[in-house]
Amino acid sequence: MISQYIARIAAVLLVALLVSCGTPDTGTQAIPTSPTVPTATLVMIATPASTMSAAQNDTTNQPPVASSVSWDITRSLPVAVSRTEFIVVGEFIGLGKVFNAARDNSNPQKEASNQYDVAQEYVFRVDRYLKGSAANKLTIEQVEGAIQSSADKVTPADIKRAREAYGAIGFEKGFTYVLLLNTSTEANGTVHYGGNFEPWRFVIGENDIGGVYAPGSVTPSLPEDFIPKPDAPLVPQIEQIIREQQANAP
Repeated sequence: MISQYIARIAAVLLVALLVSCGTPDTGTQAIPTSPTVPTATLVMIATPASTMSAAQNDTTNQPPVASSVSWDITRSLPVAVSRTEFIVVGEFIGLGKVFNAARDNSNPQKEASNQYDVAQEYVFRVDRYLKGSAANKLTIEQVEGAIQSSADKVTPADIKRAREAYGAIGFEKGFTYVLLLNTSTEANGTVHYGGNFEPWRFVIGENDIGGVYAPGSVTPSLPEDFIPKPDAPLVPQIEQIIREQQANAP
């Protein structure tokens, strides 16, 4: 959740000085992926811990941006399903706003005064819920970078640098995704949807085979059997996992 992410970033700021286009380095895929996986733009999920570094600056007048990311990686699909509130099948249909997700510690309704967490809204059309139920269109928020600066001093160039310093992935139109989503709720009742661990995104390819869609630094860490049957359609496997977990629930 974005609130968890912000808390972890704040902790880093106590001990350190502290994406928007590009193709991520997908690394060595530890599990099979669809041959039609889209080329991703550089964006970020909501919960990595990151470290700020002035080494990202071109000049001494530029604010530091996050230079490294520590991912929360789930080791198996059943565990990922158990950690998820909503699982949806759908398509990315458009971009929303870019905003500062960093909050003031004493008043979460206000932006932080000395930090800008670059967040991007992505709008999805939900074709089907596999777990949970909500609206047929969801706005998903992703943190794409972090800048040590107040919002009024952040420039488009700073946002671009922050995004480029991260190595996450985004979405493209024309593909079917399976998303494992969680929520956080503000004091005013606003509900935020996003992924709070990796991997939380899958792309459906030919014959309904699903491939893990995650940053290149994540996929080599996943076991080869992360998807129990990588050559079988993904959605029925998730549905079976949900049924088994519901049957075994207290």
